[in-house]
Amino acid sequence: MDVPTKVANKKAYWAYKQVNEYVQKATKEQKKNFRSYVKRLPSLMQDNGMANAIAFVFSKRKSDDRFDAWNYLYNILLEWLRDYYKMVFVKDNDLMKTVLELNSFEYKFVYDELISILNWLRRFAEGLIADEEKS
Repeated sequence: MDVPTKVANKKAYWAYKQVNEYVQKATKEQKKNFRSYVKRLPSLMQDNGMANAIAFVFSKRKSDDRFDAWNYLYNILLEWLRDYYKMVFVKDNDLMKTVLELNSFEYKFVYDELISILNWLRRFAEGLIADEEKS
């Protein structure tokens, strides 16, 4: 499969790969949590601000478990900014530190990027992770 070149298509392709990888390797409970968290995070960012929302995710993650839903979400957001969007201002491979040290222009730019990629992640999480209540 060819990698798309348009930014929106690139985001969609990347988000699909991330959610699909998670679905293949995570437990049923982890998948359910991930689906819930990825749906909630954009609202948390809008209601409380990006720094507060990222701090919340940072506090909830279990860094020793790669497929902990909060940890996976934190790491894929960092990966998107660092590797796929080529953010040169990612600090010490740490999303929390990066967000806290952004100037106002960078903060707005990163906020918009994270909301955009979260929307794609949410769409694919809803499509790839079964809703147990409907099953």
